[in-house]
Amino acid sequence: MITNLEKPPVKSGCSDGSPLVLTVLMDPGDDSAPLRVLSLLARRRCRVQRASFVLDGGPDGPVLEVELDPPAGRETTVVRWVSALVPVRRVERHPS
Repeated sequence: MITNLEKPPVKSGCSDGSPLVLTVLMDPGDDSAPLRVLSLLARRRCRVQRASFVLDGGPDGPVLEVELDPPAGRETTVVRWVSALVPVRRVERHPS
């Protein structure tokens, strides 16, 4: 007899199960800025659900909006990680 040894999925993301939504304002002259943000999130085991990028985001420069599931208990840390990137000017966390 073969038994199912598959483990249940590990819950990640915000404690209430809703995704973390960030708006990231970036320096206008850095074309690789969105890629840097997304690759940082991937390296830190964040699961990106949705991302949108507007090159001409207005007077604040390019804008990247990301909806993601961070590792459990790391919601605040994710904001600090993204804020520390050189091409990032400001990160805003939206209520989910």
